[in-house]
Amino acid sequence: MKQTKILKSKIRYNVAVLKEQMAAFDMTKRMNNFNWLRHEMSYSEPITLFHAPDPKKAREYIDYTYIRNAENLYDYIAKFANINAKYELTLDQICDIHKILCAGTTLETRGGVISEINKRVHIDDMIYRFNADHSSILDKVFDLHYQLIELQPFEDFNKRTARGVMNMALVQHGYSPIVFNSKNDHNGYMNAYLARNEEHRDEYNEYMLNCMLRTQKQIMNVLRQSKIL
Repeated sequence: MKQTKILKSKIRYNVAVLKEQMAAFDMTKRMNNFNWLRHEMSYSEPITLFHAPDPKKAREYIDYTYIRNAENLYDYIAKFANINAKYELTLDQICDIHKILCAGTTLETRGGVISEINKRVHIDDMIYRFNADHSSILDKVFDLHYQLIELQPFEDFNKRTARGVMNMALVQHGYSPIVFNSKNDHNGYMNAYLARNEEHRDEYNEYMLNCMLRTQKQIMNVLRQSKIL
């Protein structure tokens, strides 16, 4: 619990630093950062998290349609960055994210379609509880991410959708999205989910917080060090 508080404090501090950095740099630098995040979320993250049948040939299994859809998802999420109105999660937003991820795939006609009637009841309850909960936004979004994966509301792409929904909520509340682009995330991401499944919530939250802190530091480095020709 103490480690969780320390990580949250560092993240809040970095939010303020990033805000100052963004204001200090010109549009070219900011766009470079935007496009770096877009690349990491749409290319580096899928390659990092994907468990190929033959790990030595992982790049042969790259799904370029997924990469394109992940780029479109980032653009969708980015639109929530400067919304000043009170944010509320909706079923339409979750379904829209799933539709974006399904475009051009074998699931295209079932994009955004809840797979079972009883799951629609559960997801409606999940959304209601998320909006009614006034606790830490970080705790809320991490719980939401886990619950969406656990529920499996769609035929496929549930983990991708859960990450998209989580990042949408984070961006709307002034945080950077989380990018899972470290080699440790290849197994760490699922290990954290499994820990949460075994009621080890602190372990799961600390993993997510560390990933967020890492992403913030990467963004800072891109802003400081990028050389624009």
